[in-house]
Amino acid sequence: MANKETIVAAGEKFLLDLYSVKITLTINEYHYFHYNNLLGYKFNLASLPPTSTAAKQHFFRVYLQVQQLKGNVLEATNWARAKCNN
Repeated sequence: MANKETIVAAGEKFLLDLYSVKITLTINEYHYFHYNNLLGYKFNLASLPPTSTAAKQHFFRVYLQVQQLKGNVLEATNWARAKCNN
C-alpha cells in the first residue's frame, strides 16, 4: 500500500503532465500562472487546473476506489472521506 505523500507526488506529476507543463512548477504555481494568462481573454473557469488541496482530495478518493476495486478494504475516513451522521 502506498503512503499519502507518494500518492500526492504521483498525482501532481500526472496532473501537470496532463496540462503539458514543461517547466518545473507546483500545481498551485501553474494554477496562478494560467489564471493570470487568461485574464486578458474570454475567461473560462473550467479551463483552470485544480488547486493543490482539491487535487490532493481527488487523488485520495481515486486511490480509495482503486483499492476497493482490487478487493483491499481501507478505512474510508482515512482517505478523504468524512463521516456523516444523517
